[in-house]
Amino acid sequence: MMCPFSDWESKLEDVQVDEVESTLKEALSLNYEEARALLARLQYQRVNFDAALQVFQGLDIKSLTPRITMAIVERTRQRKPRSKGDVIPPTAMSVQSVSLLLEAILLKAKSLEELWAYYSSNDIALVEAANDCKLILDVVEAALPNGMHEGIAEDCKLQEIFHKALELLPNLWIKVGYLDEAITEYRRALVKPWNLDPQRAERWYFLALCHASAGQNEVALNLLEKVPACPKQSTNLISLLYCLVLIYLLKIQDPKHAHHGITFARNVINLADEVNGHFKVQAHKFLGICYGNAARISISDSERTLFQKESLTSLNYASLSMKEDPEVMLNLSLENAVQRNFDVAFDNAMKRFKDAETILEFALDEASRMDQLELLRLKAVLQIAQQRPKQAIETYRTLLSLV
Repeated sequence: MMCPFSDWESKLEDVQVDEVESTLKEALSLNYEEARALLARLQYQRVNFDAALQVFQGLDIKSLTPRITMAIVERTRQRKPRSKGDVIPPTAMSVQSVSLLLEAILLKAKSLEELWAYYSSNDIALVEAANDCKLILDVVEAALPNGMHEGIAEDCKLQEIFHKALELLPNLWIKVGYLDEAITEYRRALVKPWNLDPQRAERWYFLALCHASAGQNEVALNLLEKVPACPKQSTNLISLLYCLVLIYLLKIQDPKHAHHGITFARNVINLADEVNGHFKVQAHKFLGICYGNAARISISDSERTLFQKESLTSLNYASLSMKEDPEVMLNLSLENAVQRNFDVAFDNAMKRFKDAETILEFALDEASRMDQLELLRLKAVLQIAQQRPKQAIETYRTLLSLV
């Protein structure tokens, strides 16, 4: 990729854009928006993402969205017999124009993504790219509220462009760290029939992710079992989907899922070169929890010892990057306690006790009278655990005075 915003070869001055635009309009009978969209596409194909973006910025697509939506609606009516009163508006866009303009929005989003990858720091570009993709989906969904029928792709690129935007959008939200938005877009992909390939492995991950985010962990696990283990040559999208499902399954503490969890986490860790480092650490956290659960239901002493060792190894790895994560430190303390490493468990626990008591003090100031009773009881329990009986007695007296 050429270095963006750098040398003159990738830069178009406004006068050059105007000249090329005029030539395109005259030679191909294009209007202003179509000529500019075509010029931007040419720059994108030349890998001049900065120049392409400069041309894209001159397009006011939002003002054209009502006409684009109407053109798509008209396209869907072409197969239906028209009554004598039906008249196609003379200003209606052609399907080719619609495809060209929607493709321009998609290529603008991809250009922003490429520039973000080059600079690796400005998330504003990714957010703008995501909003551009969302505009495509909103326009098409407004025109086709019941989904996309099979005939729509026969003579235009509309379906192809829509599918690419449908796939790109959640991926952009993931890169910028907006996981809730990513889940929303995965759900959008499944709610209506959009002529997606039913054999794509991603579909299973989409479904599993949606069920897991809704707390339906059993359903999510069953869906994941229908797909082979995450392949070594999987795309980044599949890897990230796999990781997102995993993160939602972190809440699973049922020992009967321990062996499933070990398999999921190992698959993610093996994809270390393809997935975000944050997800890798989360996978180690999950792996440690699952090994601990597996050890507690193991009937073999040798297997139990192995699982306990693996549990501490994974949790210690996760704790190096997640020292402020209470779930990591809690599980690390519990696992050390179970394995009778009492000194280590006590040290970890004492650090968390102090943090917990500080948080309780803040909560007590904000809580209602009824909530204060439960918080005071918890505060007393923490004080007893820290071998501070006098303070615990005073806390119980305060609690009784509120009853």
